[in-house]
Amino acid sequence: MKSPDKHVKGKALELLAIYFTRLIDLDFKGWRTRSADTGGAEVDVIVEGARLIFSRWQIQAKNTKTVRLDDVAKEVGLSLIFIYSNVVMLVTTGDFTSDAYQYVDHIMKTSNLNVILLNGFELKEISQDPTRVVSLLNRKAKRAMKVKERTDYFVS
Repeated sequence: MKSPDKHVKGKALELLAIYFTRLIDLDFKGWRTRSADTGGAEVDVIVEGARLIFSRWQIQAKNTKTVRLDDVAKEVGLSLIFIYSNVVMLVTTGDFTSDAYQYVDHIMKTSNLNVILLNGFELKEISQDPTRVVSLLNRKAKRAMKVKERTDYFVS
């Protein structure tokens, strides 16, 4: 991750994302997938799991200082049209713009899709103890529950 070569750092970030998913018992299916099945776009990592329910995760690693809304929107679009993922996870060594965070909230509130954003600060937290990925993802899941909360269909 500390290599001066941007390509090497990018691959290291992808491998780190794969390592995280192994810690939470997801099965690796492929990486650097680019084909007609993805509309010609590259998907860094695809993992799947069958704990309680089947889930497919699509992971995009961004070794950049800033990840913008259009980067997140591209991954959301790929998930809905080509990959059919349940979870989109974007991992960056930097941070996400505020409109990217707002877009993620909108997508999670208005669809069944779950979007996880892991920034550089969170990566450092996990690097100190890799098992922290579980508590970090649990916090993000609880936040997603709040974003997705619906009370309008309950009868009092």
